[in-house]
Amino acid sequence: MNDKLSENPGRLASRLLPHYGDVEQYKAVDDPAKLLVENHITPDSLIKLDANENPFGTTNSVSNLFATRSDISIYPDAEQSVLRDELSKYTKIEKDQIVAGAGSDELIDLITRLFVSPGDSVMVSRPTFGMYSFSASVSGADVIDVPRNINDFSLDLDGILNHINEVKLVFIASPNNPTGNATDLKDLKQILNTGVPLVVDEAYVEFSDRDCTELLDEYPNLMILRTFSKWAGLAGLRVGYGLFPKDVAKILMRIKPPYSVGTLAQTAATTALQNMSESDQQINTIISERSKVWSSLRGMPKLKVYPSEGNFFLVKI
Repeated sequence: MNDKLSENPGRLASRLLPHYGDVEQYKAVDDPAKLLVENHITPDSLIKLDANENPFGTTNSVSNLFATRSDISIYPDAEQSVLRDELSKYTKIEKDQIVAGAGSDELIDLITRLFVSPGDSVMVSRPTFGMYSFSASVSGADVIDVPRNINDFSLDLDGILNHINEVKLVFIASPNNPTGNATDLKDLKQILNTGVPLVVDEAYVEFSDRDCTELLDEYPNLMILRTFSKWAGLAGLRVGYGLFPKDVAKILMRIKPPYSVGTLAQTAATTALQNMSESDQQINTIISERSKVWSSLRGMPKLKVYPSEGNFFLVKI
């Protein structure tokens, strides 16, 4: 354990599980209010792009909820029944395979706890979303990083398969954050064929033309994560969900905090799903503008811009 935590045996910190002394805090994006103060600027001067949030905000149907809801004094539905019904319609996946969480972050944490013990290993392919490694460290696990191919940031499939027997859990983001590229189903199948639990994080799937839900019935070791933070503009309400094998979903529903997805969050997410035409307009606009930005950036000789199936670009300057 960190020496500072164990100096005084009477301190509570000295009784922590040893690995917690070495966990580094997750570096979240800066709050807009902090950016305004630090940079001495006004709100209308700030264009915030660092978290891939929806630039349009949430839709009118969702915004109107906040003036009319009167049930926030009541605990939310622990079974997430209405939200999971709507998610089942949206994803074409059975309700009992769906679990919602306080953002996909909560589900990443729960999944890691299900499959990983201190001393085990989790596999990631950097550069990628940092929450996978963070949750592994909180669980006392080691992280085996098989870096993506530097030319196009595709997966090093041979490297993954060479180390697959050393790990208890694999995380792959598709489309990947921060590189924007999606992973082909044939590559995912090769990983799934090993039998190791695989989490495919599809946070940006609404901006892509491919997903891996068709593999759920074929592979009982596949778990898929999604979020309302990007396409639905609900990042501040923290709503994510996962698509799981039925037995895993049943366990997750049993161990999750019962009220982690609040009343307003569940209602906002449900309303967004019930009014997809509004969100589709935003999504289509973002995809259209993505094409324009891609063309503009490619025309700048000192920049290298990588193709993206998300709502962002990775640019080498």
